[in-house]
Amino acid sequence: MDGYLATRTAAGTKTDTSLVEAPRSISVATRQQLEDRNVQNLDDAVRYMPGIVSASYGSDTRYDWMRVRGVGEVRHQA
Repeated sequence: MDGYLATRTAAGTKTDTSLVEAPRSISVATRQQLEDRNVQNLDDAVRYMPGIVSASYGSDTRYDWMRVRGVGEVRHQA
């Protein structure tokens, strides 16, 4: 995969599958996108992903908080 266009995934199916054949909607942030945006943490990585709300967790910037498609809250230590 080069550039911004992803064509294959292993997410969801656990096999190398074409994105058009995947049974679910999958959003992909390519390495090139992450490098171009100078991503430094998980919050930066998912900032423009549909269905994800992310922010730092409280005053401690070592943790990220996110809600994925309106379900639950996930904390991730940076």
